[in-house]
Amino acid sequence: MNLFESYQTLIQILEARGYGTSVQNKLAIDASSNALPWISYPAIDYLEGLNLSDSTVFEFGSGCSTLYWAKRCRSVVSVENDQEWYAKIASVAPANCKMLFRTDLESYLGALAEQQRTFDIILVDGALNRRRMAEEALKWISKGGFILLDNSDCHVNAAQVLRSADLIQVDFCGFAPAVWHEQTTSLFRFLSRICGCLRAQNA
Repeated sequence: MNLFESYQTLIQILEARGYGTSVQNKLAIDASSNALPWISYPAIDYLEGLNLSDSTVFEFGSGCSTLYWAKRCRSVVSVENDQEWYAKIASVAPANCKMLFRTDLESYLGALAEQQRTFDIILVDGALNRRRMAEEALKWISKGGFILLDNSDCHVNAAQVLRSADLIQVDFCGFAPAVWHEQTTSLFRFLSRICGCLRAQNA
């Protein structure tokens, strides 16, 4: 396959995902206008292969991802600092979503601790300090869960915080909905948990 053929194949794949419509409307949606998380397509593909029906989610930063999680997971708690975006998502969020509006950094970060429980998935994708979000996520992620850090290629300090806490980093690089460039979304899981699963499989 030559370069032109590779380019044509890429265009076909992206169009099948509804990428052009997503970029034009500046919304993370698929070809059928269903909500998607605003993370890389490879990361979305990974999530699509998981059974998340009994999972609990906390996300720093609401949006189409909130609606995506609500459809696939048991419950979602989302904190948002932009009033217009908060109002837009809160107006269409289903019953299994808890929406929180916080404007200053400390109360925004504190929204996770206020829940007083661990979560199976924590998405670090808000507009404020992602290193601090990562630090908070470490306190409240379940041992069998995972943390998603979007734009990890830009937020290297946040990624370092998670790697330094016995979490293994798996990068998903590629195009993402609503933007004209590639980006990296990284998944972080406890290394000890992964090694335990592998030992159990090989026993």
